[in-house]
Amino acid sequence: MVERVAILGGTGKMGKWFARFFRDRGYEVVIGGRSPVRNKAVAREMGYGVEAAASNIQATIGADIVVVSTTLETTVETIRMIRGSVKKGAIVFDVASVKAGIPAALRELSTTGVRVISTHPMFGPGADSFQGRKVVVIPVTDDEALTKWAVDLFRREGAEVHVVASGQEHDRIVAITLSLTHFLNIVLARILADRDILMIKELAGTTFSMQLTLLEAVLSEDPSLYYEIENMNPEFRPLLTELISKAQETAASLNDKEAFVKDFLDARQSLSRDPAYQSAYEKFYRAVEATA
Repeated sequence: MVERVAILGGTGKMGKWFARFFRDRGYEVVIGGRSPVRNKAVAREMGYGVEAAASNIQATIGADIVVVSTTLETTVETIRMIRGSVKKGAIVFDVASVKAGIPAALRELSTTGVRVISTHPMFGPGADSFQGRKVVVIPVTDDEALTKWAVDLFRREGAEVHVVASGQEHDRIVAITLSLTHFLNIVLARILADRDILMIKELAGTTFSMQLTLLEAVLSEDPSLYYEIENMNPEFRPLLTELISKAQETAASLNDKEAFVKDFLDARQSLSRDPAYQSAYEKFYRAVEATA
């Protein structure tokens, strides 16, 4: 029997990504979302094996797997909203990049007999596949079989899967890998916005050129999503305070060469624990050549 997959928020970029993923593997796919018109348009775009529902709630009826791919602001609300429509035994997982409140909402949903787990694909909708990509899996109930199911689902597609103990631990890490990285690039972009970028590029070296490529890639994404990733992660505010403190300390060290060099060397010694540290410079120049 062919399993049926409901994609909630199926008209968004990641929703469509997962719709294609499951469709291409022989699942029946139904697109849910707030606009019946858009749902139908996406289903037509997807073609055979994909249909549209009038709403997220309707999409879950009869589904064996439910993927919650709505906006971060509405993920918890969506999980609570489908409480009465998802059949017992169905699997529900989210793909949100911030987990605050989501594990609790999933556990609440599990009291109806639904199996729940949280996931975070660490890539955007521009990726061709899971191959070589990282995926985080977060168990939210004592369902070891479901955790294995999720890990196997992604791993057999070539993903590098990491099981993280809690949503809080996940958010603490992505506050650095996503929120802080985005924030730094947005600040730099705002500084550059007040200057002649074309003239700057004429005299730019390799480090700036790579940084510019990165920040322009950040600016090509949805600003509302980036706002949510930074604003909704409770672990980011303390990190932002730390960033400001470190920036002030580093600025002060410009008046003290010995302090500046010490801070630099201390940071280098700490980061050198990374096995990839020794090859970082070589990898940097390979990346420069690849983007030239």
